[in-house]
Amino acid sequence: MTSLAQELRDLKSQLQIVEEIRSEWEKDKEWEEGMTDLVKDTKTKLVELFGQSLHRLERFDPGERAVEKVVKKIPSCLSFVIRGTRLPIQSAASSFYVSYENLSSVKYIPLLAREGVKHNVGGEGMRGGLLCGDVLHDLVCSSHPEHPKEKDRICVDVFEQLKKEGLLMKEDIRNHDLIYLSGAMDGLENFEPVLEVLLEKYPNQAGYLFQKNNAGITAFEELEENAIEEEIMQSINSILSPKCSFPILHHALVAVPKYRDLFQNWFPWAYSLKDHNGRSLHQAVLAADGNCVKDNISIFASMSDDQIRTKDPVNTLYPFAAVASGEEGDLQKCFYLLRRQPCVLDPWSTVVRHHDNPRNKRRERDHLRYYRSIAQYQK
Repeated sequence: MTSLAQELRDLKSQLQIVEEIRSEWEKDKEWEEGMTDLVKDTKTKLVELFGQSLHRLERFDPGERAVEKVVKKIPSCLSFVIRGTRLPIQSAASSFYVSYENLSSVKYIPLLAREGVKHNVGGEGMRGGLLCGDVLHDLVCSSHPEHPKEKDRICVDVFEQLKKEGLLMKEDIRNHDLIYLSGAMDGLENFEPVLEVLLEKYPNQAGYLFQKNNAGITAFEELEENAIEEEIMQSINSILSPKCSFPILHHALVAVPKYRDLFQNWFPWAYSLKDHNGRSLHQAVLAADGNCVKDNISIFASMSDDQIRTKDPVNTLYPFAAVASGEEGDLQKCFYLLRRQPCVLDPWSTVVRHHDNPRNKRRERDHLRYYRSIAQYQK
């Protein structure tokens, strides 16, 4: 049986001859029509063969560069569907989802999405098929009975690459409920390693644990409805407590204040921590909004004199100004803080005096005039 390599060499030689004599043989219209049909049929067959092969990448694990050459020269194969609507990128994600042995198919997803965008694979706004079907869901919901963390790290690496290339947006994690699905589909056995990796990659967003979906419900609240509360908190505790350095209360008290007692009981060591902005717990609560202060009134009421005299490191407001600002501003709480520490209105007070730059001093004088006018109006 003749090898494929030999057949390709013979075909290449024959095509070279065809190209050389084409201008002469085109005069034979029947030959020209037959050759045109043959070329079209061959191109269609190539798309079919490579398209089908892209659905089986995990079986023979070709190099990414080889796959890139194929999809650039024969881009139509990116849109070759099986089972009615299934694209190659969906098969790559599905193979990763169901496979316990071969995890190689997932590495092709960024490449397939990147090239797919150029050719509108999946339709307008589908990012080369990345948003088609269950591609993102299959990535985040995959689990491995023996090495769950290894598979989840592979998944997060793919997310990182997609994000770097502008194919994955931060809101996708919220809009597609990815952190919720990581636990809901396979239980907390899969949720814990996914959250651990997301906390490592996105610490300032608390691993998207408190990200809200389109219905305004956080991933944590979704998990609360689908798993045992004690097990959820044990999973979070097993990740955070060994180091006791993550400001979990800053996120929880702002995002899910109705669970404040639950989080305070589990993570008492987080009271004294500061977040990535340098804010203490009470500063994070005050910076959120008036409703957050109402929901965490114990944090507000327990503020020390030093805390009342300390400016927020981000917006440079004193606590009395922070609670009075915004649509939910509360003047009653504002004057309560001023009665406790009226010295914050005096820029020359020895209690709060500091060596600010001129801009901060001007801002402080503006605040002073503003709140004195409010006090006069209240009378």
